[in-house]
Amino acid sequence: MQGAPACFRAAGAPRTTRKKKNNNMLKVIFDTDPGVDDALALLYLHKHAQIDLIGVTTTFGNASVESTTHNALYLKQAWGFAAPVARGAGGPLQPEATPEAWPVHIHGHNGLGNHPVPAELDVAADARPAHQLI
Repeated sequence: MQGAPACFRAAGAPRTTRKKKNNNMLKVIFDTDPGVDDALALLYLHKHAQIDLIGVTTTFGNASVESTTHNALYLKQAWGFAAPVARGAGGPLQPEATPEAWPVHIHGHNGLGNHPVPAELDVAADARPAHQLI
């Protein structure tokens, strides 16, 4: 992949960035359904000097869990964060609940506002499901 398009790349940032970690950093596992809003939150977590992003778990919501996991992996590859990405719940945990339709009017058909996301990525999801990663 050539680098991420500018809208998904921090201005002037290299593809892979490393933060100097210290004992005062807050360890965060981000449970997310990466749509356009959570993509921005993920970038903030990745770039914040006092955050140690130690995991990203995905769920359905803004799109299917397959799409949100792929989106999280795309953002991991584009921004170069080291945290593992693990796939989580694909639907409601309560059998009587019915999932709502994806909010395509907000997040597009792929969850990232129809921003082009390559089908093939150079990173893979963690082998563990989200609940085990947590």
